[in-house]
Amino acid sequence: MNKISRKILKALEQSPLGPLSVHFLAKQCEDSGLDVTTLSIEDIPHLIERMRRILPFFIGKNAENVIQNIALIPEILEKEGA
Repeated sequence: MNKISRKILKALEQSPLGPLSVHFLAKQCEDSGLDVTTLSIEDIPHLIERMRRILPFFIGKNAENVIQNIALIPEILEKEGA
């Protein structure tokens, strides 16, 4: 996993998905035709769109908070100088 993947995974792990997050992220990437090991900032909006439809089935009302945290990743990476 690259830095972007790890940040997305961290946001997911802090949700009720917990340890299943790695599998959830891998499956969403696979279904989207993305490689979880080489995610780019440009991939984040596509993943967010997909997660908005799917994540509520897994974690209910917590989904939007997780999605908001993922949406902030590009800004966080910019501040970190990545």
